[in-house]
Amino acid sequence: MKSLFILNGSSENRGCEAILMSTWDLLRQADPKVSAINSSMRDPRPSTTGYLNKPGLVHRCHPAPGSMQFLAWQWAKRVRGMQYNFERFLGDADLVMSLGGDNYSLDYNSAKKYLDGNDRVIAAGKPLVIWGASVGPFTAEPEIEARVAEQFKRLALVVARERRTVAYLDSIGVRENVVMLPDPAFSLSSAPVTLPDAQEKMLQDGAIGVNLSPLLARYRNGMDAWLKDAAAWVRALMAGSGRPVLLVPHVFESGNDDQVFMTHLLERIGAPADKLALLDGRDLSCMQLKQVISRLHIFVGARTHSTIAAMSRGVPTLSIGYSVKARGINEEVFGSTEWMVSHHGLEAETLVARYKTLDENAAQVREALALRMSDYRMTSQDMRDVLTRVLD
Repeated sequence: MKSLFILNGSSENRGCEAILMSTWDLLRQADPKVSAINSSMRDPRPSTTGYLNKPGLVHRCHPAPGSMQFLAWQWAKRVRGMQYNFERFLGDADLVMSLGGDNYSLDYNSAKKYLDGNDRVIAAGKPLVIWGASVGPFTAEPEIEARVAEQFKRLALVVARERRTVAYLDSIGVRENVVMLPDPAFSLSSAPVTLPDAQEKMLQDGAIGVNLSPLLARYRNGMDAWLKDAAAWVRALMAGSGRPVLLVPHVFESGNDDQVFMTHLLERIGAPADKLALLDGRDLSCMQLKQVISRLHIFVGARTHSTIAAMSRGVPTLSIGYSVKARGINEEVFGSTEWMVSHHGLEAETLVARYKTLDENAAQVREALALRMSDYRMTSQDMRDVLTRVLD
């Protein structure tokens, strides 16, 4: 079987990478003879990053200007009328999988791009699976909602990652081709990583992990205001927990880089190195980041897949939600949103109070997560069931 992965973000976003790598692992377990082309957004890393290059997995991401692939893409656009790079590889595909957990939402004002891409796959007569997604709601955009309702009925399958998506799709008449499975990244394995001695000691001393995203600046009157608020949050967590804090980046895209943002945050706070440190994650894989996160006492995270890495390894996790997906995933894992706080109007005192409550219940939460994670992972059998339903 030949698969084609489309519309996923760059592996510079380790959440997108986690979706890619876990999906590939599940496919290979379900069908050892499978091959796949990863035609994601522009991604410079596969050509220089060994662990991304697996036997049978070929990367044909959106090409960089000036490359030979870019010239081939320009020819395909102008001569063959293609609108998306992935269309060059549709002909050989038995199955097309649209990766990316939150592409079909209003969070990033990009739903039209993904829906247009779906239309190109449908027009080519290829079975298309929306994979591990949160969808909608599009109530605020009736034209998009009507388009989703019509288009999604024509897809081979929609694999939703939480009940909120299933309920929303049901409300707009998309029912027969919808199934629910955990986000594939819950099944992602971890990988060994060697840390600087000082950070290793922090982990041994029971550090808490914090992931904060520059994305939140758009909700808080600009970057300087967000840095000020973020610094207040971290200072309060340090004081309220009495533990060292390790800042853990999870996205490294230009203009949306956790490493850069939290470097400025570290400088602004100016705490002693044994009390506050920033993990250098630029050369670490999503699997290695998961290993680091797994060793934390408690994790406080904004990036969805950083919190998935924590939850999946049984680490008590406080999610700072800035989109509908955080609420849905917390409901699936914990049965409630008890361990999620909305970023809207969030003050340092409120964040620390929620942290303290989680810390007081950490043993019970670890036990509950261990029980939940015993069966809350997508399996190779789940993947075989999907393939059977779509291809038979």
